[in-house]
Amino acid sequence: MIFANEVVVAGDGYSHVTDRDLTLLRYDTAGTPIKQAELRNPGSDDILTGLSIDPSGYVYLSADSGASPNTNIIAAIYTDSLNYVKSFLYNGAAGKDDHAATIAVNKFGEGFVAGYTTSASGGKDFLALKVVNDLAIMPFGVTATPQADYTKVGLAWSNVTSGATPYVMRSIKDSGVWVAPPGTTNGQLAANATTFTDSGLEKTTEYCWRIYASFNSVTTRHTEICSTTTPDAPVISSYADITTTSARILWSNVAGNTGYRLERKTDTGGAWQTIADLPANTVFYDDSVLTPQTTYYYRLSARNISGFFSLPSPEFMVPTMPEPITRGWIDYYATGASTLTFDHSTLPTM
Repeated sequence: MIFANEVVVAGDGYSHVTDRDLTLLRYDTAGTPIKQAELRNPGSDDILTGLSIDPSGYVYLSADSGASPNTNIIAAIYTDSLNYVKSFLYNGAAGKDDHAATIAVNKFGEGFVAGYTTSASGGKDFLALKVVNDLAIMPFGVTATPQADYTKVGLAWSNVTSGATPYVMRSIKDSGVWVAPPGTTNGQLAANATTFTDSGLEKTTEYCWRIYASFNSVTTRHTEICSTTTPDAPVISSYADITTTSARILWSNVAGNTGYRLERKTDTGGAWQTIADLPANTVFYDDSVLTPQTTYYYRLSARNISGFFSLPSPEFMVPTMPEPITRGWIDYYATGASTLTFDHSTLPTM
């Protein structure tokens, strides 16, 4: 099996004709041997039936041990560096042939052996066995969420091993330099911690984080995740083409944006409503569903490559024009010495 740019091979190591032992070999991708391990069970013939590696890098083996009519099942766990962790031997209640067909693992440090056991009457019954790794298991489900404040990214993960101490390290992607974030002690967090907010970051920059754990002097492999911080907050600079029902809102382009979100409200204490999600590098928006003689407030956020938004711009006030004033005139004429008649006509709208 290939894992983390290394090759792990398992098989049977020959001692003599009736005594083979389980053997593990670890190679780099160039084929150079790195380490060898053996699970010795003197006087018994052990035949490998399964090999699996969990996300933490632990190696799990299943095997048949002994000879018919009384074969047993072996399950064993090794670290990623092929150091022995634990093993067990299963001998069914009837003391007859038991067989391990394969072994599968999950991210929680559990191995599951599937096979059969032979009953006293000679029938073969399905068998499932579980072997549990008690060492530190690598945190999983890691997420990295850019905050509106581009200097921060929120990290979260799930722990498997109770009491384990998580660690976090950070790097600008492809820089090859890993540092402990501020707020940690050489990357170390409190035991059982499942969140951390990294700070002091640069805008529109892709960072990577490595999360791993330590428990009882055993340190897990790391899980790595990358994310890009949000852009700088944009600023609405002006408005133009004001009418009774429309206005053009203008701003300066923000570097690294993949789009903008424009929001509007009509009261300083009111709720913001999104009126437009705009494509990258847009620098204006024509709002054309306004009410005459009304003051509107706008704010703008820039979107990053992952769809997260920056802090919004300061509120920007835009008043629409009032309705036109209606003007008219009055004509009067006299029909008699004591009568004056007024005739009012309205001019067309100006």
